[in-house]
Amino acid sequence: LAHVAAAEAPREVPCEYAARVCGTTIRNSVAADAKLSRALEDMRRSARENAVGHGARVLAGYFQVRALVPDMAFAELLALGCCLYSEDGACAQDVVERESAVMGNASAAAAAKSLGAEFLFAAGSHAKVSVMPEAVMLAGEARACAPPPGATRCDDTLIEMYKKAGADGVELGIVRAGDALLMRYGAGLATRVQGEEAVEDCAVVTGGDTMDAVAARKLFKSLLASNAFDKLAAARLKELGRAEQLWIDPKYGGKPDRSYILADFLVQMISRMIVGGGVVLALYIFRRTRCIQWTFRTLIKLTMIEFFLGVMRKVSRFIAFLWGPSAKSVAECRQARRLEAQKAAKENAKHRKQT
Repeated sequence: LAHVAAAEAPREVPCEYAARVCGTTIRNSVAADAKLSRALEDMRRSARENAVGHGARVLAGYFQVRALVPDMAFAELLALGCCLYSEDGACAQDVVERESAVMGNASAAAAAKSLGAEFLFAAGSHAKVSVMPEAVMLAGEARACAPPPGATRCDDTLIEMYKKAGADGVELGIVRAGDALLMRYGAGLATRVQGEEAVEDCAVVTGGDTMDAVAARKLFKSLLASNAFDKLAAARLKELGRAEQLWIDPKYGGKPDRSYILADFLVQMISRMIVGGGVVLALYIFRRTRCIQWTFRTLIKLTMIEFFLGVMRKVSRFIAFLWGPSAKSVAECRQARRLEAQKAAKENAKHRKQT
């Protein structure tokens, strides 16, 4: 059971990627663009001004700014999203400073991060996201690390965002999408294995969907040729296979699928026949080479085949001696002697005529 991460413990999603991109790429871009810096300051000021009518709750002001998302530029979404998502961002510090008395520092920081993730996720779906494909992966990581209320890492919207990042050449997006599908497919296995106290990453009702297993296998197989994630993909494929076995294991309440078992048996049998046939064909083609002949001689000596064949020949000759010659063999011997006699007589007669 150790191979099934989805059934053993929640799979941790590292948030370093989003924090690193926001703290370096996005922050440097904002600092280098005076127009974008002014736009970010205007949004901060607007959030503080809108908060006046909501009991000085600056978070409510940023929620009002969120209503402007459809009209915001791609760069503005990234700038504001990272400003709220990063712990040391000016917007996040505004929220913590003004909300800590009501919510506490931790809750205020989490609320700012979640709201920032929403802006970043909107940026990942923006029409001009092609100018920065890395933003798609940033959007997915931000949503996974700080999901909005009611959302999980198993949602189709997040999986599609990761797939979009993978299609743009970011292999980490393929890994994340496959992991999400694997977790969703394994939802419910932790409860079967560990009991009702187990923690599930995804809703139990979504577990066991074979379409998720097929999609996850396809994604992981596409990474087997990767230089960075080939070993990880192989490990995930093993986890997926183990999860499929657990779903049909009667020990954990599973119901074996006869068609699945039959198909698996046929695939294994055909693959073994192909491998065996290939080995036999290769041995036949190279049977006269020194290497193959030496191998055969060594195997015969090691397995004592020659000794047993000699014993069998001696035993068969001894049995034939006990039974005596068969009537057929006797008749054949007599006929052969008659033919020889006839042939000798003809030769003698021919010789006499010549003399």
